[in-house]
Amino acid sequence: MTRTFPVSAFLIAAGLVLAETAWAHPGHGSGGFAGGLIHPLTGADHLWTMVAVGLWAAQRGGKTFWWLPATFLSALLAGTFLAYAAPGFALFESGIAASLLLLGLVIMIPARLPTSLCLGFGAALGVLHGYAHGVELAPHSHLLSFAAGMLVATAGLHLAGMVSGVLWRRHLGLLSAVLGGATALFGSFLLLQG
Repeated sequence: MTRTFPVSAFLIAAGLVLAETAWAHPGHGSGGFAGGLIHPLTGADHLWTMVAVGLWAAQRGGKTFWWLPATFLSALLAGTFLAYAAPGFALFESGIAASLLLLGLVIMIPARLPTSLCLGFGAALGVLHGYAHGVELAPHSHLLSFAAGMLVATAGLHLAGMVSGVLWRRHLGLLSAVLGGATALFGSFLLLQG
């Protein structure tokens, strides 16, 4: 277990760093399932958040283990539909950056926040990221199939964070400090870019 931790942590960090680092929300053409499936994997801000939410759920444990990702996924879908219907909200990118900073701090310094507050924060994260996904869709896109692909990819990334937290439970404090600190730094970097 001790030998696999540094290798696995390196692979996760490398994947997050190698993802496009800027506000990576490429156009989706006609959307569709494949567009939705790929989009959460194409931007570091999305990829980082999805894995970090999964790790946070594992760190919290209990009911939050499943409720936090489920809440995020529901809010992600709502945010996508909201953006498609009303694409005029201009501050969502700054909101994503600020939420990454806060998410990193919450993971890094594992305060025992009430479950309702954690779920509310998870919902806010989901709406912001869903909005970012939805606002990029071209008119007349296949919204429902895009949303289905996006939910599958996001659930997979959450699961990666959750499984990492469970498998490395012995090292969860170190993993949380490293990933939480990196997430907070990345959010700060994005805030300074905006």
